[in-house]
Amino acid sequence: MSENRIKNILEEIEGLITEIADPRFSRLDRISVEEILKIINDEDSKVADTVKDEIT
Repeated sequence: MSENRIKNILEEIEGLITEIADPRFSRLDRISVEEILKIINDEDSKVADTVKDEIT
């Protein structure tokens, strides 16, 4: 793969909203496993409602 192609791919990725750092998770390396699991669970709980909103 050419260096130019790699650069283009990286630029595309940088623009994706899914690749933007979320400040809510900036402390993951400094909090307990329990707190991390609560964050994961809270985020996971949003999925079903979001999908439901999109399909109705």
